[in-house]
Amino acid sequence: MKMDRNVNKTVIRRLANKSMENSRTRNLFTCLTIALSVALVLTFILYVFGSSKEKLRLLEDTAQVSYMDITPEQAEQLNTDGRVKWAAADSKAGSGKVGNNRLLVMYQDETFMERDQIEYTGELPEEDHDIMLPADYIEQLGLSVQPGDTVLLDLGNKKVRKYRVTAIVDTPSKAKNSHKIYVSLPCAMMLKGESVPTVSASVNMKGAMDMDLNTARQSALEIGKAAGIPEDQIKVNDGYFGQAGVSRLTTGSIITLVLVALLILAAAGLVIHNIFYIAVAGKVREYGQMRTLGMTRQQVRTLVSREGMILALKGMPFGILLGGVMGYALVPKGWDTFTFLGAALVCLLLGMVSVGISVRKPAKIAAATSPIEALGYTGYTEKMKESTVLKRRLTPNSLAGINLKRNRKKSILTMSSLVLAGVLLGTIATFIVSYDPGASADNFFPEGEYQLQLTAESGYDNNDTSLEGRVKAYAQLQAEDVMGEGLKAELESIDGVISAKPWKYLTIAANMFGEEQQEGVNGFTEADFALLKEMDYDGPETYDELLHGPGMVVETESNSNFKEHPIKRGDTISVVYYNQTGERIEENVPVLATIKMISWNKKNVEEGRDVRLPLSVMGSTLLMPAKMLDQWTMMNTTYGYEIAVEPEAEKAVGRELDKLFGAEENMYLSSKTETREYLENESFAMKMILYVLAVFLVAFGVINLMNTIMTNLFTRKKELGILQAVGMTKEQIRTMLSRETLSYVGVSAICTLVFGGGLGYGLVRACIQLGLGVSYTFPWIPVLLYIVLLAAMQLIMTQYGVKMLQKETLVERMKETD
Repeated sequence: MKMDRNVNKTVIRRLANKSMENSRTRNLFTCLTIALSVALVLTFILYVFGSSKEKLRLLEDTAQVSYMDITPEQAEQLNTDGRVKWAAADSKAGSGKVGNNRLLVMYQDETFMERDQIEYTGELPEEDHDIMLPADYIEQLGLSVQPGDTVLLDLGNKKVRKYRVTAIVDTPSKAKNSHKIYVSLPCAMMLKGESVPTVSASVNMKGAMDMDLNTARQSALEIGKAAGIPEDQIKVNDGYFGQAGVSRLTTGSIITLVLVALLILAAAGLVIHNIFYIAVAGKVREYGQMRTLGMTRQQVRTLVSREGMILALKGMPFGILLGGVMGYALVPKGWDTFTFLGAALVCLLLGMVSVGISVRKPAKIAAATSPIEALGYTGYTEKMKESTVLKRRLTPNSLAGINLKRNRKKSILTMSSLVLAGVLLGTIATFIVSYDPGASADNFFPEGEYQLQLTAESGYDNNDTSLEGRVKAYAQLQAEDVMGEGLKAELESIDGVISAKPWKYLTIAANMFGEEQQEGVNGFTEADFALLKEMDYDGPETYDELLHGPGMVVETESNSNFKEHPIKRGDTISVVYYNQTGERIEENVPVLATIKMISWNKKNVEEGRDVRLPLSVMGSTLLMPAKMLDQWTMMNTTYGYEIAVEPEAEKAVGRELDKLFGAEENMYLSSKTETREYLENESFAMKMILYVLAVFLVAFGVINLMNTIMTNLFTRKKELGILQAVGMTKEQIRTMLSRETLSYVGVSAICTLVFGGGLGYGLVRACIQLGLGVSYTFPWIPVLLYIVLLAAMQLIMTQYGVKMLQKETLVERMKETD
């Protein structure tokens, strides 16, 4: 009676359970491999999604729309609209300098104060001449003021008036020479000379994170229409949605994630396949006996597959737990429970599929051998050719070589797993040790240690966050000559400062690719012109020829849109800019010349030249002679200063600059040291994930080697017993087994050094072309550690295995039948 007529599910389950009880070594290695592979895939998924989530959360509570010049009643109506999460009203009353202090005077409602996290003692100002003063400014003035007191003050408009202090701001000012003065709305109207109160409202719309720019614009218009606000007073922060789009996962990110997951599962699958292949090879006789008792081929396949599924279900929970912990550790601020649960489910499904595919072939081998063939099965798949040599010298080394050849498939599988782990380790380690994210900071600071530049993205007069609003805001600051010669003299008067070199830059709106976008025009000097002429320059031969009238030099490789919208010499570019008087000018500016900076830079990299571009040229798409840029706009277009300092005075200068300008609302101070540290911190999580991947790959290789050693020992007990019976010593047995495993280690070491190093070099060269801060360094330490680890593991496991065999007598091992 065949087994398929019995209660087969119970029989198969019991046989699988019994088989697993007798294969604890295999079970351990398989569960470890499954757990590590699932953990690694889950870690990658949580890292990628968590990084995106973290960036989006930073934007989540930011205003997306500004409603300009509206009434307080309209602002209140916005706050009660069901589509609005919150609306905060404010009104800029002015700014100015009083002594050495820059005062920013403004009205902010209670919501705005909460958004800015302003702590105060007293009540918000409401009546005429009501103000709130910062405690540190009061101390600086040498006054003794309490809420309810009156003071005589100049708020920066050169007029001393009497004001009633309704509250003291406890939140410290960001710098000792820059303070915010909060006033009531009637007081702001008085300071601005307005008869009708107007405010601006910054609005956070519900569900904005899931909107694209067009949807957000439509929603903002509908909200404004309900409050009676005209369309021309509604400005959507297109930069917000651009940043949100960058922060979201792209198709490329998903494809990369899938490829990484498949690579990990393939590496793990190869190990699992090898483990089961070796295990099945040692139990074919047992399967043949089951076939003799009536078990069908399908049932044998089911038996082996069931063992794989049971081990998968045992190993995957540990992998999910480990992956969850590592995912949280890498991006704690991006943790999302639903993402974790979904990712865990995906990993479970992928793990089951991977294990199923991995054990499919071994199961097929187990089922394909007939009961008669199983009786004489030795596990060696290759038939040895008849030798014409009458005598053959048998030594431990030659026996090791013969054994490797007898089952080439097993040898190839084991070597493939070790080689794959070694090559990937070499490639990844090469990138890790070669990548110096902080090195790119040197390129950002070509001639100094500090930079002080304009910013209109935050602070005073930043209500209009639209494209044209930003263009106007930057032009207004430059028209005020904020970065003029007076600031240059102030910078150079600081002890330890060698020089303060200005660079010119103008923010404009330009239509080069079918829609208006924010662009910048770099003002280059005559010295810079000589550099531009090396960049496949097509234009007038001399710098003076470029000064006959406003015209652009265009870098035609910096934007992929140039392929669809090519620009050549003689074309015109439609631009919008603001001049010194605040006049909005729309003009078609001719293209006088073109350059190819990207190709030029790549050529320098290929030739090993390290050329640092000046700030007046760096990152440019549009350029214009600095003199012409000032003439064109009728103002000083200085955008910032690069500050060179004496090395021993760097920290002292940094502290002084921070005191003077660190909190200026319209200035941004940056340092080479801080930029380097920031870039290194930003890359920390990425480096950690690569280290985790490298460690897991090493673990896969080590597990596979350990499994090969142990199964070789326990499936060849009888063979080793025969060899000892005919005179082979214990030491010779150990030498033979060591030579076998050393062959795996040797091949893996060679491939890691040659192919891992080669692929790593190619990856570094590609990164250099992309402009990343890399310098090729071979990862000797991690590669040598990997090789030493494999060599030590094979030595330890072989010694341990032979010692375990010696616990059985020679007669007991000779009786082994499987």
